[in-house]
Amino acid sequence: MVPPKPSTAKKPASRLRKLALLVPFLLIGGCSGGYFDKMLSSEFYRFYRMDISQGNLLDAATVARIKPGLTRQQVVYLLGQPVLPSMFHDERWDYIYYLDSLQEEKQEYFRLTLFFDGERIARVHQPRHGRPTPPGASTQEASPDDD
Repeated sequence: MVPPKPSTAKKPASRLRKLALLVPFLLIGGCSGGYFDKMLSSEFYRFYRMDISQGNLLDAATVARIKPGLTRQQVVYLLGQPVLPSMFHDERWDYIYYLDSLQEEKQEYFRLTLFFDGERIARVHQPRHGRPTPPGASTQEASPDDD
C-alpha cells in the first residue's frame, strides 16, 4: 500500500495573512508621487478659510455723523454699545473693528474713540496711520501723535 501524499495545497489562513501584509504596502506605495502630490498642493486644491471679524462694524456714513455735542444715548442709537467698555475710563468709549480675511489674505483695522464730558461728546478721535478705514470713508492722514 502506498502512503498518501502530503497535501501541497496552502491553507487559506496563511494566504489571508500574506494578503493582509501586502495590501498596506500597496496602498502606501500608491500614495507617493504624481497625482496625489499635485492634488495636495495649494495650487491644485484650496481649503476654505473663514474670515475672522471682531468688534463693531461701523458704516462710514454713520461715523461721519458723530460730532462733539451728541449725547451718550444718541451715540448708542447710531453706533450701538462699545464691544469692550473700559471700567477705568467712564468718559471714554472705544469702538474697534478688526477683520482678518484669510481667503483674500488681507487685514483691516479701524478704531474710533469718543471722549465724553458728562453726558455729551467732548471730542472724537479717529487715528488712521495707514490702516484701512470703513468702506466708503475718506483716506485723510492723521498726525503722527494720534493714537
